[in-house]
Amino acid sequence: MSNKLEQVRLYNQVNEIDRIKASGFSLVSVVLPPGADAKLAEIKQLVSEDRMVVSEEHDVYEKINYKYSGHLNATAILTLLKDRLANLPSVPRNGWVYYAGFWEDEEGKTHSYSSTVEPFAPLAAARAMFIADGRFHTEALHDLLESSAGPAYGFIILDNSGLLFVRLKGNNWYPIQRVSFRLPRWKGATASESTLISKIMPFVEQSFVNPKTKTLFVEGIVIAGNSNLHKKLYDSLPKALKDKVIKVVDVQGEEEEGQMQALDHLEKELAHVRLIQEQLLLKKFFELKKTSAAKIAAGPKDALAALEAGGVERVIIYDGLRINRVSNGKRVVFWEEGTARTEVDDLGKQGIEEENLLHWMLTHGGKFNAEISLVSKNSRPGVTFWRELGIAVIKK
Repeated sequence: MSNKLEQVRLYNQVNEIDRIKASGFSLVSVVLPPGADAKLAEIKQLVSEDRMVVSEEHDVYEKINYKYSGHLNATAILTLLKDRLANLPSVPRNGWVYYAGFWEDEEGKTHSYSSTVEPFAPLAAARAMFIADGRFHTEALHDLLESSAGPAYGFIILDNSGLLFVRLKGNNWYPIQRVSFRLPRWKGATASESTLISKIMPFVEQSFVNPKTKTLFVEGIVIAGNSNLHKKLYDSLPKALKDKVIKVVDVQGEEEEGQMQALDHLEKELAHVRLIQEQLLLKKFFELKKTSAAKIAAGPKDALAALEAGGVERVIIYDGLRINRVSNGKRVVFWEEGTARTEVDDLGKQGIEEENLLHWMLTHGGKFNAEISLVSKNSRPGVTFWRELGIAVIKK
């Protein structure tokens, strides 16, 4: 599996893990960076004594006899841990992460989770951790995903109601801050444009400049807006910031719509950024859909049928797809979360295999000899693809 697909798989897995919450300390996290064999030995010893770390504040470790902690599933969690650790003689090259625990939903139903996470790259900056808590600790995995996404770029979207500061890294937007103001009140009699620019400047520095080192948090800056103010903002920037501006662009949309519109002006300058690559691919797909419909197949049923028939060049799939592939061995149906399960129920109860279609494709897609491309909903064509299709193929 390619590194990019491994990143997407981990991204989806981490999002799933982050949604799990419990009361008390029934969710256990083990995080071992490369070379943490001493910590591994310590954890094995603690688990053999039925003990668990429930607090790591200020490097003071509070250990308890977890078996008698009062949690009904403590024995089951310890058994899971012992089994996994018994098969781990040393920490793997990229590190090792394991989560196990039980929690109750709003209706009082008990759920369990147990999963080993395989990092696609070394957890170089991670801290070794073994802790029981009310949540799973995924910080090291988030850091790995962010560090692998490439350089970050800052966007300033200036519209009639204020300023939006965001950071683009890989194919994700990270909001920094939103500054609201009433433009008419700040113009004319009450304030000149130069006064407005002077009020804006501190927010620019807050968003992108490290106050200690005076260096930028981002590789470059894009300024976008729907009035001349964004151009005057560029003219007023100090040289150190102005030199980092990649482009000043005109957009009609405000806030999030404005940042997506700005991408249309950056396909050359940011061609190496994943979100731009997604946008270009989707533009090609929608052009084919318009001019050569026979070259594409869209939607789960038609896309998978085309794959089975062969002759597919590329599979495009939304990276947050919430459609399951359900099979009884003879027939396959697709069920979208939140819809009626009539077709699924018609398959019967015996021998049913159900799996998220995205996960299934990442596991089995290689046998179709087609390139798999994951896309987000963070660009304008990405939003359209997410809403209307979810999965599609381009034929050879």
